Order: sequence, then C-alpha cells, then structure tokens
Amino acid sequence: MPTQWMNGIRFELPEDEEDWPLPSQLRTLERTTALVPEFHLVCINRVEIRRPGQHPLTGGGNDHDNRIIRLSHVSFERDWNQDFHITFLHELGHLVDHFFQVTAYVQGLRTDDSRAYIATPHSHRDGGTNGPGERTADCYMNYIISAYGGVTLRSDHFAGRAGEMRFNLLLSSPAFTAPNGTRRT
Repeated sequence: MPTQWMNGIRFELPEDEEDWPLPSQLRTLERTTALVPEFHLVCINRVEIRRPGQHPLTGGGNDHDNRIIRLSHVSFERDWNQDFHITFLHELGHLVDHFFQVTAYVQGLRTDDSRAYIATPHSHRDGGTNGPGERTADCYMNYIISAYGGVTLRSDHFAGRAGEMRFNLLLSSPAFTAPNGTRRT
C-alpha cells in the first residue's frame, strides 16, 4: 500500500493512484495535520484514505483500539473539508478522547458546565453516530481549527462564552494537561 507521511502522521493511500485525493486535497490534509499538537501524535498509528465504495462511504471512521483513522474518498470533496480537513480532526478527536479519557473526565466533574458540554448538540452531516464521545470529538475539532488554524467559529456552541466554557473543559482534561497538571497548549 502506498504510504505518505505528513507532519509525523502516516497516511496509507489506495493502491490505484486514480483513487488518490487530488494534490490540492492532499495539501489541505497536510495543512490540517500541521495543526495537531505534537503530544497528540501518540494517539495515531495511521490514517487510511479509502477508495470509492470502501467503508466509510461518506465521512470518516476510526478504530480507536488500533489508533487508526479512516477517511472516505467522498470526504475530500465536502465543502467543509476545503480549508481544513475537519473530518480528519473530528476523527482524531475520537482517538484523543479514547487515549486520554476526555469524556469520562468531563462527565466525572458533575458540574453545570460539564453537563452542558455533554449535552452539546452534535450535527452528524455524514454519519449517524451519537453519544457523549461525539461532543468531545466536535469540541476537539472546533478547538484545533480556532486556536491553531485561526478560523472564526460561527457555531452557537463553540463561539463566544459558550465555546470558551467548552474549550476550558477540554483544556483542563488529561489530553491537554501534563502529568504535573500544567496546561500543554
């Protein structure tokens, strides 16, 4: 399987070169991977770019036990993946959640803010998954593109004070704190 490395992350491309994303789409993915905090690279073993007809058919998926992200062929054509590949960031958010137990941490706080975080609506454009882990993946994706990518968020849930509350919970989690409790951002 052809392999390409982007910012320390291994990408496996389909065997047939005609099934590869366009060079501009690969540049978008490379620009996106440059946003990933170095201490989150441990969460990823590899990213599989799927050929047409392979699962997942539209968005992305992951195998958190083996630290694999799968990106559908279609995901590269979606409007929301043109500046940054947010499907990749969302799926990485699942791996970060699994590795660092972010959702369990937030649920364990049992505060009004943590309940609001867990109750954040999730819009599943491509998939039908739901649950508290989707909130963490959405929060991670939104935090990375706003804090590191400079994107101004328009979502009621991740902009302004509401976003600040959610991001502060994410940043206080083990995914963004060193063993001594200091923030790593």
